[in-house]
Amino acid sequence: MRNTKWLVGLNVLLAAAVILLSALLLLRNSSVSPSDNGALPPKDDKIVGRVGDQDILLSVLEDKLLQKYGAELLNQMLDRTAIQLEADEMGLAVSEEEITHELSRMTASLFLRMVATTSFKGGAFCKDSLFFTIS
Repeated sequence: MRNTKWLVGLNVLLAAAVILLSALLLLRNSSVSPSDNGALPPKDDKIVGRVGDQDILLSVLEDKLLQKYGAELLNQMLDRTAIQLEADEMGLAVSEEEITHELSRMTASLFLRMVATTSFKGGAFCKDSLFFTIS
């Protein structure tokens, strides 16, 4: 029952964060950007790119990134934080050695699947021995 209440509380927190982020996006989009009206950018706004005589400002880049990835990134951050909190509460931890071992295992498995599905022109492949013969 305690975990259920915790999950309900977390869902409410997630919903509130998404609503807050959406409201911030709407407020930022409704304001006029310096590049739209020809005014000079604020002093603390950095130019991150230039095409011809047009500057690309950091604030515009941030706005576009937030619009495109903001909600998804926020949800990922909230999910990871919730998982970490639950793992901490349960006393679970993963060592660097376990992470390295699992990544190696996953890489080897991916390699084997790639090799098994690859067609070799003029050759033969034996899945069991991992030997290739080229004729």
